[in-house]
Amino acid sequence: MWYRGTELLHPEQILRDLGVRPGWSIGDFGCGSIGHFVFPAAHLVGGEGKVYAVDIQRPALKSIERGAHEAQLWNVYPVWSDLERPRATNIPEKSLDLALVCNTLHLVQDPAQVLEEAFRLTRPGGILLIIEWRKEPSVLGPPLEDRLSDEEIYQHINAQPHPIHWTDRFTAGMHHDGFVFQKGGFENMEPDVISVSNPF
Repeated sequence: MWYRGTELLHPEQILRDLGVRPGWSIGDFGCGSIGHFVFPAAHLVGGEGKVYAVDIQRPALKSIERGAHEAQLWNVYPVWSDLERPRATNIPEKSLDLALVCNTLHLVQDPAQVLEEAFRLTRPGGILLIIEWRKEPSVLGPPLEDRLSDEEIYQHINAQPHPIHWTDRFTAGMHHDGFVFQKGGFENMEPDVISVSNPF
């Protein structure tokens, strides 16, 4: 059931390509009501893992809660947060193996603050995945003027107070691009090279 409405993206394949394994802790920042990434992630991390579904819309979190209950996915934790408010998210700091910010940045006033919150909660060596609508005309998706260019995304990343390594950029679907970053923090740390295959 977690594939409902996800024709434009293939979340499970993207997560597998990122190397998601049982026991991981994952945060989906701006998860929405359907849980495009939440439910596939919950299956991949298994009972020893955790998936935090984060959103500012309480009805969206209620929908995620119902879906998790119906699917008996007890490793899904809905979390209310205003991601544009510093340190507002009730997730243990530096605990996430993977932070997902998918189709979220074009909806907010302060994308850099959303990314800072996601990086704050990601462990050193952990991964942050950004997926956004490509900045080109299309029938589907948000207005062109609301979409972020590659340059704007990199500017928001460069504004972060955390050491960050760029690892990959990939085509995430017919109208989306993905950007993979790794949080630094270990002395003399060499970033893992993450290769995400094109799902189309």
